[in-house]
Amino acid sequence: ESEKGKKILIYYNKSGGAHLSTKNTIWESFHKDYSLMALNISTIYWNRVSPLAWITGGVGNADNLYNLLLRFGFIRFMNFMAKFIVPFVVIFSRKKMIKVFRKDFFFSKADLVVSTVPLTNIFLAEACKSLDIPFVVTCLDSVPDIWIRDLRYFSYNKFLF
Repeated sequence: ESEKGKKILIYYNKSGGAHLSTKNTIWESFHKDYSLMALNISTIYWNRVSPLAWITGGVGNADNLYNLLLRFGFIRFMNFMAKFIVPFVVIFSRKKMIKVFRKDFFFSKADLVVSTVPLTNIFLAEACKSLDIPFVVTCLDSVPDIWIRDLRYFSYNKFLF
């Protein structure tokens, strides 16, 4: 525990803007009393396992692709990717992502993990559960399917959605 109190890790990304705004709101609300660390999940984690990063030599990332598609109005394509493409990337990278998150939680001495992003919450939840760290998911959509897709049957008494 730091001088400011417990350590909170906040996972966010810069896709669309609401994730970053939520991270900023959490930061402003708690930074005086808690030790906070904000981590962009797209640039720090997804670039380690994403085919997009491999194809573009590390230049492209999920944030940039999402924002580009959003800017040009490719909403249906984005929904298609989220429903049919991303789950395969998630399945492919599951063990590696959980291992990376566990390591980061352990070395950062996290007391709480907060997610403002969809798709990776099962990794975060499993890593938190294995280390007995509370986990909170903030849902920014009126339809939470993509946020909790793999968490529907996940059982952990320190998980809050």
